[in-house]
Amino acid sequence: RLRSLGRIAEGVAHEVNNPLNIIVQAAGLMGDSLDSPEAEALPDIEDLRESLKAIVTQSMRVREITRKLLMAGVGLDPRSAPMDVQAVVSRVLTLLQGRMDSLKVTCRLHFPPEWGEDAPRPLGSALELEQICLHLVENALDAMPDGGTLTLGCTVEKQHLVLSVTDTGQGIAPENLNHIFDPYFTTKGQGTGLGLATVHKIMEAHGGSISVTSEPGQGAVFR
Repeated sequence: RLRSLGRIAEGVAHEVNNPLNIIVQAAGLMGDSLDSPEAEALPDIEDLRESLKAIVTQSMRVREITRKLLMAGVGLDPRSAPMDVQAVVSRVLTLLQGRMDSLKVTCRLHFPPEWGEDAPRPLGSALELEQICLHLVENALDAMPDGGTLTLGCTVEKQHLVLSVTDTGQGIAPENLNHIFDPYFTTKGQGTGLGLATVHKIMEAHGGSISVTSEPGQGAVFR
């Protein structure tokens, strides 16, 4: 399965990187045009510049994710550094705020208020943690097409930092619970079924684990 995942990942990365390079180049040209005297007269020039910066930054992030995906078949090699988990979660929610608003999903954060600068900072790759959070939050939103509540929390249990993503959506059928982390398994009717498989692989590479509990119609909790 992992060898097969590696082969399809290589094809996906190749197909994604081609349009991605065009996006980055086009954003760069647009950025150059905003440096002209005529552009300075635009009332929203700074907002445009910030938007272009975001396009380039997120495009480069996607490029890095595709590179990491290529490693799925041979094992990941996370660059370990102290991670600010709360900051990573905040970045993900900022990226998906527009979609949450359109779906009428309310988001709740449960991080211990006393943490502050003393919050636990596990070693790992913040980019890969962000990728994990993006997958889990996007899946939660997919499960709540008619609105609901998304809850993200973090606790320390037996020397482990536990991040939980909870939704009030459609839930997962019992017969699917043992398969959702398998490569290519999907019940959405679209997509490759690689998202949760990649999440599982990243967690293993970090010496961690991921689990899920769910009942149909009662939402799901990923830990």
